[in-house]
Amino acid sequence: KKLKRAAQRGVQVNIVTTGKGHGPGYNLGRWIVSLFSRDLHKAGCRFFETRKKEHGKLYLFDEELAAFGSYNTSMMSHALNADSLLFSVESQVVNSVREALNESIDQSVLRD
Repeated sequence: KKLKRAAQRGVQVNIVTTGKGHGPGYNLGRWIVSLFSRDLHKAGCRFFETRKKEHGKLYLFDEELAAFGSYNTSMMSHALNADSLLFSVESQVVNSVREALNESIDQSVLRD
């Protein structure tokens, strides 16, 4: 809901996901993302699909706060898994995450 509202306010929201072809688990995940992405897409969120297998998560907020790790943002994963997510406001970390995200987007395909 918050991503949708942010996009409706004019915030640029880019979401990069793993593309098809990486086994049944990834194809299932892609299908689940497609179910939830329709409303986000209509609100103005942009979805990119990578051609490579991605598991790590990268987040960049307002060019000031970066987060990265393996944490899956679902209630089920939160309850069952022991993943982590590191947040940082240090400029070197923020710049590195920005560069990695831009590289992922540059090497991805924009989904319609």
